[in-house]
Amino acid sequence: MLDGMLLGLETAFTFQNLFFAALGCFIGTIIGMLPGLGPMSVVAIMIPVSLQIGDPSTTLI
Repeated sequence: MLDGMLLGLETAFTFQNLFFAALGCFIGTIIGMLPGLGPMSVVAIMIPVSLQIGDPSTTLI
């Protein structure tokens, strides 16, 4: 069980995953300030971007 937790932390704290998490927070903040765009429309816009990332664990983060 501890091995699985360590593997998850190791995966979550890679540079690529931390970069995409910070980028997602930045984009969410910027688009959240725009009038007329709600969360559902932004999710619909960002789905093709997340499918192009490639790695499933990075896509979920």
